[in-house]
Amino acid sequence: MVLYYTFPEVSRFNIHKLVYDLMLDKKLRERFLENPVQVMKEYELSEEEIRILLRADPEEMYNYGINPFILHNYRLVVLGLGDKPIEMQITHKKQER
Repeated sequence: MVLYYTFPEVSRFNIHKLVYDLMLDKKLRERFLENPVQVMKEYELSEEEIRILLRADPEEMYNYGINPFILHNYRLVVLGLGDKPIEMQITHKKQER
């Protein structure tokens, strides 16, 4: 396991784009939870990337180069620990004021 985050290769743009979009787009998250492979294919992910996202193993995802900040939110969505990670954070901050 790499102990520090390094920028991923450009070839891994699509996997980052999907994970980022999942954080921000509720309808995409709903579609993803219904049929993740279909959504991944729409983002033109490789078979290896599809396998990595389906396994949702944080160490494997990190070593593949997925940004640790979006990795965390992806795992929230995939593992069912929350369906609106960004919205929940925004709501929580508003309540603190």
